[in-house]
Amino acid sequence: MIFYPVEGGDKAEFLEKADGTLSLFRWPGTAAERAEIPASVNGIPVTEVESLAFAPFHMTGQEYERNFRPPYSFNMFALMNAAKLLREEKDEGGPEEISLPESVSTIGAYAFWHCSRLKSIKIPEKVLRIREGCFGECVSLERITLPAALRFIGLCKTADGGDSAEITPEMLRGMPDVGAFYSCHALKEIVLPETVILLGPQTFNSSGLTRLSLREGTKDILVAENAFDHAAALQWMDHIREDGSVKSRIGLPAARDKILTADRKFGRLSHLPRDFFTKDIGWFDVLARDIFRLDFAARMAVARLRYDEGLSGNDREWYIGVLTDYFAQAPQFMPTAKDDEAYSELFSVLEETGSLTAERVSNLIRTAGREHLSSALMTRMLKVRTESFSGATGFEDLEI
Repeated sequence: MIFYPVEGGDKAEFLEKADGTLSLFRWPGTAAERAEIPASVNGIPVTEVESLAFAPFHMTGQEYERNFRPPYSFNMFALMNAAKLLREEKDEGGPEEISLPESVSTIGAYAFWHCSRLKSIKIPEKVLRIREGCFGECVSLERITLPAALRFIGLCKTADGGDSAEITPEMLRGMPDVGAFYSCHALKEIVLPETVILLGPQTFNSSGLTRLSLREGTKDILVAENAFDHAAALQWMDHIREDGSVKSRIGLPAARDKILTADRKFGRLSHLPRDFFTKDIGWFDVLARDIFRLDFAARMAVARLRYDEGLSGNDREWYIGVLTDYFAQAPQFMPTAKDDEAYSELFSVLEETGSLTAERVSNLIRTAGREHLSSALMTRMLKVRTESFSGATGFEDLEI
């Protein structure tokens, strides 16, 4: 064991590996703004972060692999191996930011589990796999940068114990607490590299994810059936270009977690996050019509009208019709908490389309009057009609 002094007077612990490099076995859980893992200690390079290295208790990666066998949950594993675990004397939730050296190529399972203060981390470029439970219960994690060549996220073990591109659904068996980003409540957005080929069981279980982006060109990702279980906050899934701009977007139902898979009409909507990885954008346009449900069709309308890659003229008109016809129900499907903001944001979407006619604006004004919407929004609507449609007579709005 090699010891390395850290902030607060405690010491980190490193293990010598068979290849002559070091692995981080334990980093103290005391509160700190930043933990900077050294690229080398005593001239020896650091190439690995062991399983449970930042967790409230520790065991070597070899012990973990020897003792942990899916489908046992991690909580069950911890109970079964309590006598073998080295516990932190003082656990204050760990650092807010962790800096890993680019020499690190391997990160073990549950490496940052229960780091409740962790807000930001960048994974080194040599890392190809984010193991099961890696960021489980990192409830404050807001930003994570994934390596460009990342391939696996979550639990996937082949028969020989190694990683493999030849993975099958049978290899994705796991319990609810093995998700790589399980209960990351503060994590709102994540961008998956185009090299990823696996999202394992419970990857985003109970996360706060609202937007997931997939780089253009990504294909052949195997997604576990329960990868997005209880990820009810997820609103948008994007295909993005190399420069980061959105190429196409789908909108997810606001109450997706309450849709029963056995429901003959709406059951297909519960699989939308997985469909995103295998279906083209036109498939979702058809689905929005065929399985009409307002919180899905209207979300799709907002998404497709703003990012209209491949959108046909007929579908465009249909989406505009949905948003104007159901303008009064905006709080049910717009991604904002306050009613007034929902109406205002929806009107902005319709303005951006460039397809508002005098009749459509007048209909929206009448709706705003019936619903007693804010005077500021009413004034804005009237201004748009007056400035954009010189032929409007004004009689269209007498009802209000």
